Amino acid sequence: MYNFDQIADRSHDHSRKWCPKFVETEYGKVPEDYIAMSIADMDFEIAPCIYDKFKEIIEDRTFGYIYAYDEFLTAVKLWTEAKVGREISKDEILPFNGVVPSLNLICHTFAQPGDSMIILSPVYGPFRKVAQNNQLEILESDLRLNEEGQYEVDFDNFERLVQNHHPKLFILCNPQNPSGRIWTRDEIQHLADICLENNVLFVSDEVHSDHIYRGPFTSALALDEKYLKNTLVACGPNKGFNFAGLCTSYVLIPDDQIRTKFKASMETNCIALPNMMGMAAVCAAYTDEGRKWLEANYAYLIDNYEWAQNFVDEEMPQISSMKIEASYLMWLNVSQLGLDGDEFTHRLAQEQGVLVQSGSIFGSAGKDYVRVNIGTSKDLVQNAFYRMKKLYNEINN
Repeated sequence: MYNFDQIADRSHDHSRKWCPKFVETEYGKVPEDYIAMSIADMDFEIAPCIYDKFKEIIEDRTFGYIYAYDEFLTAVKLWTEAKVGREISKDEILPFNGVVPSLNLICHTFAQPGDSMIILSPVYGPFRKVAQNNQLEILESDLRLNEEGQYEVDFDNFERLVQNHHPKLFILCNPQNPSGRIWTRDEIQHLADICLENNVLFVSDEVHSDHIYRGPFTSALALDEKYLKNTLVACGPNKGFNFAGLCTSYVLIPDDQIRTKFKASMETNCIALPNMMGMAAVCAAYTDEGRKWLEANYAYLIDNYEWAQNFVDEEMPQISSMKIEASYLMWLNVSQLGLDGDEFTHRLAQEQGVLVQSGSIFGSAGKDYVRVNIGTSKDLVQNAFYRMKKLYNEINN
């Protein structure tokens, strides 16, 4: 029904990942036949149901101001309820123009310059950016590896940082970016307990939660009522349905007082008018037809992942690939090659034309890693890893 081997032509869509001029600013001069596996968007065309919805709007030929209409709120409500296992009020849903901008405004609203916020590291780089934007001190609690080579939280360290520095908020990434780890209900509740006991606002970025490989996924919204009074969730369809360029997301806030304060901050900062095409895309995506496309697409991505994981294990044993539980991003430790993530990324781009992201952008705890986006065709994924093997062989000779 869907042909994911046939990817979109991204040579003329001004893609940050594929545009030669943009690539050169990030990686310098690279071979002309480069393969971009960096920024976390996918190379597939959007779902047919979303495309059809766009055609309807274009045929109407009107693009004026809109509001958060009921079809959108109902779509988000039902999609979220299926994910979290509890009833969601439409009042809890606040449309926004992107997950990162929403995190930025959360920091602005609930902390003052000179305050601090805490994160688990390594983690998505913009978490640090939103702290810096709002002049907040960044507290980093490093994740540690368990016996299976997966990340786990050092709760003692996390609680010590909270008690010693009194951060105003904690931003969790669940599923975790860059590793694809899904935090368990017990882990999330333990973090939520520490936050609740120490008056730290609990913020959960759940934008990767439409791509679940080895579940179950537990949203922060699935915790008991007492935790919901201290919780905000930033989410959206951008990763699952691949329309980040439409700048559409939403924040879910169960508590009336927190939601009222955040809505006031949205109005003060002129964030009130939603994106017409983005809202329409959500309405089309969050349907049975949209879910069928999502599941078929992710099955394809998992085939990519399983091939790549086996290839790394068998052909490049000095590279350790953390086993993902969600998302389409691989997290590779290259330190046994005698290189850090920056050096490996540079050489891979310059010598083989494969563009990945160095783990250093996810924090110092990620310096030995690279992140690889496999959200593209099987042909490009396999070609990229064959090229990586060439560099691997050169390093070992």
